[in-house]
Amino acid sequence: MAENIPATRRSRSGSGLRYSMPLIALHWSIGAISIGLIIAGFILSYAPFPSESYDSLHFWHRSFGTLIVPLTLLMLYRRMTGPPPPLQVPRWQRLLAALTKTVTYMLLIAIPLTKLYRGAFGLGFDFFGLTLSAPFPPDKPTAVLTGNLHYYLSMSLIAILILHVSAAAWHNYIKNDSVVARMLPKSSAE
Repeated sequence: MAENIPATRRSRSGSGLRYSMPLIALHWSIGAISIGLIIAGFILSYAPFPSESYDSLHFWHRSFGTLIVPLTLLMLYRRMTGPPPPLQVPRWQRLLAALTKTVTYMLLIAIPLTKLYRGAFGLGFDFFGLTLSAPFPPDKPTAVLTGNLHYYLSMSLIAILILHVSAAAWHNYIKNDSVVARMLPKSSAE
């Protein structure tokens, strides 16, 4: 019966339920893109502006940042269409995991939207070469507000990601349980 749940699958070794490969791929894709965006964001904070290297990195940062929104929405859809594998941890850990996932999804959508909103007021939009003009004239107070929101929400995401990675390391190396294995691609042992 568990094999029919779209968001999970039973591992061949019988070690329990795991997330489906599409969810695993989305998780790691969003994670890799997010880490790249965080690194690019820090580089952009210190890069000489204006410069060709700044413009190039900013183009990729905006494009991949925008890509995070549909990937996160797809992840949410996949998560809502099938329950996650059972989590054999204390209730407080399940509640904390649910809270951090919810906050993470909210941030992954809100952070790019702050810049998309800012783009509507004078900067325009650029998504992997698809360029759209801004529908509204430049507005400096809006630019400052959305820039600050983008920064502080990004710092919040970094804190949540540190918590997420720390919890995964704790489960994998200290508790030595199967929590992390639920989100890893299948191993050759399976």
